[in-house]
Amino acid sequence: MLIKFLRKDGLMDDFNIEWLIERCKDQFDAEITTSAVTNLVDKGLIEQYIDEDGNFKFTLTDLGRSIAKKLEEDGLDSFWDAD
Repeated sequence: MLIKFLRKDGLMDDFNIEWLIERCKDQFDAEITTSAVTNLVDKGLIEQYIDEDGNFKFTLTDLGRSIAKKLEEDGLDSFWDAD
């Protein structure tokens, strides 16, 4: 389900920060969204690059895709410590 949601919503494709800020504006302000993206880059789940037009873009890394797949298979509980 999560992978299907990510594909449908565009997050399995490359995206720019403006798209994500616009997509999340009803739930988070731009500062929180930008901070979350920065943290995901720092953790190696997404990576930033510059496309041929000079625009900054983000994409899931192999690690990010594998975690999304694990979430799809096992649900969020698989990432919480039972203790």
